[in-house]
Amino acid sequence: MIRVSRFILNTTSVSVFSQYQMAKAKSKYKKMHNVCACCGYKKKLEIHHVIPVHIDKELACYPGNFITLCRDCHFRWGHFHNFRTNWNPYIKEFCLYVSDYYRNVDLSSFSMPIKDLIT
Repeated sequence: MIRVSRFILNTTSVSVFSQYQMAKAKSKYKKMHNVCACCGYKKKLEIHHVIPVHIDKELACYPGNFITLCRDCHFRWGHFHNFRTNWNPYIKEFCLYVSDYYRNVDLSSFSMPIKDLIT
C-alpha cells in the first residue's frame, strides 16, 4: 500500500478513495443515525465499519457497511477490546439484540446516570 497525499493507493487493486470522501460519507451517515445502535447513547458517537477497510476497500464509503456506535460500544462490541486485531462481523445483529434488551429492561432499579445513558 502506498500513501500519496490524501489518497491511499492499493497496489493490488484499482480501488482509490480519499480520506475526505470517507469522512464525508461517515458524516452524512452520522447525521441520519445519531444514536448508538447498541445502547442508545447520543454522545461520543463513532461510525464503525462492519467489514473493515483493510478487508474490503470497496466498502469504505458504502453506508450499508456503517453502523453508529458510542465510543464504549465501538471498543467493546465492535472490536472486542482490541482495535488492532479484532472486529465483529455480526455487530448489526448484536446491536439489534442488545437494543431490544435495553428497551425491555426496568430502568427504575438503575441509578440516574445510567437512566440518562440508556434513554
